[in-house]
Amino acid sequence: MFNVKWYFISMVLGFEVGSAICGAAPTMDVLIFGRFVQGFFGCGVYAGGLTSVAMSTTNNERPLYFSGIVVVYGIGSVIGPVIGGAFAQSSATWRWSFYINLVVAAIFAPAMIFCLPSINPVDLSFWKKVKAQDWLGIVIFLAGTACYASKSLFGGPFMLPIFPAVASKIPVIPSASSIGKLQIKADFDFNSGAHIRR
Repeated sequence: MFNVKWYFISMVLGFEVGSAICGAAPTMDVLIFGRFVQGFFGCGVYAGGLTSVAMSTTNNERPLYFSGIVVVYGIGSVIGPVIGGAFAQSSATWRWSFYINLVVAAIFAPAMIFCLPSINPVDLSFWKKVKAQDWLGIVIFLAGTACYASKSLFGGPFMLPIFPAVASKIPVIPSASSIGKLQIKADFDFNSGAHIRR
């Protein structure tokens, strides 16, 4: 509904603000707040990138570009912690794990400004687009997601009997440790039975 180019650029700017907050954080509370800002706008960067590709490619081209986004995301997920650890162990300190985002954004800023197509799907004023959003649905969805995440993260361990004959041998424990992921953990507790952890 909004202009895809400026939506994407605004999300990148917000992410960079979060990076600056984290890099300059004097306390852990400020660092956590900065990570919240990064996470909030980082979701927008990802969604904006996918939307921009979807609206500026044909059906035949789209899978190739989407797979490229996933490949870059995967490479970043592997290399990012290595680079961050190198910064933390060097004289540059861990703060450059966040400041490096500002450098990368500055390098690619001209490409984002001058090369991204300006796609405006709906020809309405900004405030009419804001009013057209399903704000009730957005609030309910975000509240439900927050409750589910809290349950998954803070549920704590509890006891549940699993087939007493097998429980003392090799109990397998399903553990939903994060949204959308299911991990299987094994707990070899031969005395008290099987522990099922959320």
